[in-house]
Amino acid sequence: SAYYIEALETLRRAQAQPDAPASEILQLELYAEGMQAVLDGRYARSIETLSSWADHEGHVLEREFARLASSVLGRLGPLLRDDPDAPTWVARAKALQQRIEGTAG
Repeated sequence: SAYYIEALETLRRAQAQPDAPASEILQLELYAEGMQAVLDGRYARSIETLSSWADHEGHVLEREFARLASSVLGRLGPLLRDDPDAPTWVARAKALQQRIEGTAG
């Protein structure tokens, strides 16, 4: 989907503004990057980026985004089957999903 790509372009333009809310923009960039990575088939990168998004409290501030991210994370297991580190990535995805669901309500 071009949605996340367009969002990233818009966020990067906004970041260049003098009074841009840098932390909010970063949080939204991490979410968009993580979700786009899923669409691109870069599942490990998605888990890493969505973990950073959660570290920036994105899952607390954006509850609808948190629900979607949690849903995606819960479906990555079969998609990671060909990754040599699949058990590690699946475990990280499940842990992140639980973390997100613990605050997404």
